Amino acid sequence: MKRERALFHRLLMLIFLLALFPVSSASISIDYNAPGSLNYPVPAAFELRLNCGGGQLSYGDEVYLADDFFIGGRPASSTNAAIGGTDQDELYRSGRTATQNLGGFQYAIPVDNGTYEIKLHFAEIYWTGSGQRVFSVEVEGNPILLDFDITAEVGARHAVIKTANTSVTDGLLNIEFSANVNRPLLSALEILGETTLSTETDILSFVVDQQTGSSTINPTDHTIAIEVANGTDLTAITPAISLSEGATVVPAPGTTTDFSSGTATYAVTAEDGLTTQDWVVNLTEASLPTGGELHLIARINCGGGQMNLGYQVFEADTFFNGGRPSSGTNAEIGGTNMDQLYHTGRTATQNLGGFQYALPVIDGNYELRLHFAEIYWTGSGQRVFSVAVEGTPMIVDLDITDEVGARNALVKTINTAVADGILNIEFSASVNGPLVSALEVFSLNSLGTDTDILSFAVDQQTGIATINPTDHTIAVEVAHGTDLSAVAPAITLSEGATVVPGSGATTDFSSGSVTYSVTAEDGVTTQDWVVSLTEAAPPTGGETNLIARINSCGGQVSFGDEVFEADTYFIGGRASSNPSAAIGGTDRDELYRTGRTSTENLGGFQYAIPLDEGNYEIKLHFAEIYWTGSGQRVFSVEVEGTPMIIDLDITDEVGARHAVIKTVNTAVTDGMLNIVFTASINRPTLSAMEIFGSGEVVVPPPAVDCSWNDLANISYPHIEGQSANVNGRLYLAGGYDGNIEIFNSTEIYDIDTDTWSIGTPMLLPVTHGAMVAVNDEFWIIGGFVGNNPGPVTDRVQIYHTATDSWSEGPALPEKRGSGAATFLNGKIHFFGGLLEDRITDSEDHYVLDINDLAAGWQSAAPLPNPRNHLSAATIDGLVYAIGGQFGHDNGVDYVSLLHAYDPATDSWSQKADLLYDRSHFEMATAVHGDKILIAGGRGEGFVVFNSLTQYDSSTDTWSELCELPEAILTPALAVSSDRLIMAGGSIGGNHNVSYKTRWLQLEPNSAEWFVLKSRLAEPYFNEVVVFPNPSQGRFEVSLPVSLHAFDLVVRDMSGQVVLTQKFRNSNKASFTLDSPAGLYLLQLRLESGEEIVRKIVKL
Repeated sequence: MKRERALFHRLLMLIFLLALFPVSSASISIDYNAPGSLNYPVPAAFELRLNCGGGQLSYGDEVYLADDFFIGGRPASSTNAAIGGTDQDELYRSGRTATQNLGGFQYAIPVDNGTYEIKLHFAEIYWTGSGQRVFSVEVEGNPILLDFDITAEVGARHAVIKTANTSVTDGLLNIEFSANVNRPLLSALEILGETTLSTETDILSFVVDQQTGSSTINPTDHTIAIEVANGTDLTAITPAISLSEGATVVPAPGTTTDFSSGTATYAVTAEDGLTTQDWVVNLTEASLPTGGELHLIARINCGGGQMNLGYQVFEADTFFNGGRPSSGTNAEIGGTNMDQLYHTGRTATQNLGGFQYALPVIDGNYELRLHFAEIYWTGSGQRVFSVAVEGTPMIVDLDITDEVGARNALVKTINTAVADGILNIEFSASVNGPLVSALEVFSLNSLGTDTDILSFAVDQQTGIATINPTDHTIAVEVAHGTDLSAVAPAITLSEGATVVPGSGATTDFSSGSVTYSVTAEDGVTTQDWVVSLTEAAPPTGGETNLIARINSCGGQVSFGDEVFEADTYFIGGRASSNPSAAIGGTDRDELYRTGRTSTENLGGFQYAIPLDEGNYEIKLHFAEIYWTGSGQRVFSVEVEGTPMIIDLDITDEVGARHAVIKTVNTAVTDGMLNIVFTASINRPTLSAMEIFGSGEVVVPPPAVDCSWNDLANISYPHIEGQSANVNGRLYLAGGYDGNIEIFNSTEIYDIDTDTWSIGTPMLLPVTHGAMVAVNDEFWIIGGFVGNNPGPVTDRVQIYHTATDSWSEGPALPEKRGSGAATFLNGKIHFFGGLLEDRITDSEDHYVLDINDLAAGWQSAAPLPNPRNHLSAATIDGLVYAIGGQFGHDNGVDYVSLLHAYDPATDSWSQKADLLYDRSHFEMATAVHGDKILIAGGRGEGFVVFNSLTQYDSSTDTWSELCELPEAILTPALAVSSDRLIMAGGSIGGNHNVSYKTRWLQLEPNSAEWFVLKSRLAEPYFNEVVVFPNPSQGRFEVSLPVSLHAFDLVVRDMSGQVVLTQKFRNSNKASFTLDSPAGLYLLQLRLESGEEIVRKIVKL
């Protein structure tokens, strides 16, 4: 395999060099009189130049290619550094270095055996003094540089070139860099040498589509034997062929060839243009598996969307359980002419994980074809996995790269029997994660003769279709006012049957009925069905009035007298937007630029709107603002449990960026209008909705009074600083001011006295540090040092609240900025963040036992999706990683991810996504009972949020709790005695800073509500009287003393607030309860935070 990879890489390099130097005599000469049918380029000398850690650069005739052939390490850069000793400054501004201190990296460059001159280019672009970077270099196992210190030799920011000669005998030029101090660094390299022309005429690999196993290549008699799946079209075979270095073949690789006779001859010409060899290739069809003729059941593009490849249509990924999509954009795939099919795949969500497919099929025998290509790893042993079909191991320890090489297609064929109606395919890994690109399922069962219509559904349908299989009739009722001249039904049939008109075909039902002709799977048996459509009677119940207009996933927007309220009453989903899209078919572009969509492919969302019982008309507004082609988003809508819109493809119907409105009629009988959106391709979407009818929205009382109250102002805004709530005090340290300049002030808010004070300044002024309260200490871990863009640090700072002093804690193993931290069971958990380049996200998860600081930080299970600007929290023994973003200095992709880490199993699990892709709320995260609260933050399009959002860990759900006084970035958040404190931040995410401190009354911690015992000491508890109790609705409360202020709250037994009142300077309270008869909880909440709870009964 090593030799094959070397040959492959050299062939690619030669092609690329030919493209770069088509007329350069210094690099390539072309002999147009070479023997053979093709003019053949003959290299006279070998030249390769690489810009290590950077992209392609040109200096006259010298072209430095983008970094390649490296093993390990990472790019290093120093923007706009001036480099002495050269006029090629840009070449030295990037480099390759190690990923960790005292680490190293290598280059393994495929070349012909021979003698080479190597030029290594260096410049110190980070350190400034001697002894800060010292490393050694070996070429082909021989040391050529020992304890090399660039700065000691030529100074910082100054170029130096080292030259060495070496011989290569194994086809690979190996250069190894290792560190003695810090990390090695290489700016560029040049390799110069002579080459000789090969006389080899070997065919190294020969691969065709539908191949059932590996090709049998006989190099002695120059024959190749290949078996292909039964039914393969042998008249049009397009093989992928790899040859000896520099050799050519006729017919050429990728040329469609007729193998109907069973054989074809391939003539190979060696690199020297003289030596030739004929190869005879034999193709045979596999025997037909037992059980019957082969019939296609399904083709699935794993991890991708629908794909049409000539006569083969692979449907979008479906029927999977677990895993996630994987992609290698635009990778060229060998061994196939269907490259695009192998650009995506399904893989596991974590190392050594797995996933499954469960395809519903009829019982019988099946042939399964699994398509694979390694699109991520490049070497053998980096991905090894197995496949079980129907519980039986069918493929064991498959290593795609070891079998066919990276970026090369492989098809495995398996026969199985299904006895339970589900074809189960399970993928499990022994190294890394399993990967499958596509799958095909063929039935070996006899063709069916059934001609049944199993379901028949249309838009505006008011109930389930009545299907009579005896007289072959179908009756469907549709909403009053439905256009019967253009009905596009969704039809399901007997297995393998077809129907005319087809499912989804627009048909004229204005006459009331249409005949549908069904042909069975056998292609012979037919049956006509008569389908009748009738309109429902007009709705009754009074005048039709506007009930509500809702701007889905958008804020309130007005068009003259028509006001669409901000999104509400939704369950699940997230925001989608295209702020600059011009929308056709409407003059209300803004309404269609936002929408609600699901959080995952093939997911959904709902609306549950409390309405009076009655009849309603609903107008659903749609526009495709993301995709541009048909078939990229297809979804359905149910209203009150009845399918009303089936397989809607907005782009197919009206085109992209174009408004369309669908009107449906329904009746509400349970006090709740339910609208459910589900996807069959990609995700559903909704721009807005309007509701008309005779009833009105029944608005329940809010769970939280969203009234913000002002407190004492802070002195500094602490933008992107650090904060923690320690023993009833809110501590803020560091951050930026309104001019985005760093400061190191420590500010302390006493929640009980509503006063701010100044503490001892930080040791090191940082922003973007991970922050966590540890007993009576405030820890700041890592971060960015100084003004933006500051370098990343590994330092840990500890503020001691008892002594108003700072000290240093154990440094992180690596420098990290904008990570997250939390404290659980005596241990600090730190994860995520950015590496020193401020671009690359880290998956590292470190744990520090505060009772054993000498042990330092220990590694734990890595964060599944590396990211930065995330926050952390702890609830019920679990550590949560919340939201964040991918990337930083080179562009940002916001995420809505939520993961939970269980220390007992050292494993992460994915929880419900946030309502929006969201970051920059690290300081604005607090825990209240079993709930996590986040405030403000930033999302796609640099939108700054004005929402207070709540995660309920007991139900794994997110909801919007309240609006903030303004859209704000990185305020500090703390919870104290059911009060939420918010301080500072950046209003609108710009330089308009906030010095405000505010509080909001939260719903009491649910764990306290159902304990029917007061926390208040005697004598108040026993002397508080509620009378009459039970009561018809009027209650009086008597207290033993007059109180300055107290709140009265009544809740039903599910915990919902049904009544709130405030009282001042009184020892009595009276109230009327208008709720239904039943048992309720009465709570008196005193200014001290103490509570008295009583049961009351409404008759």
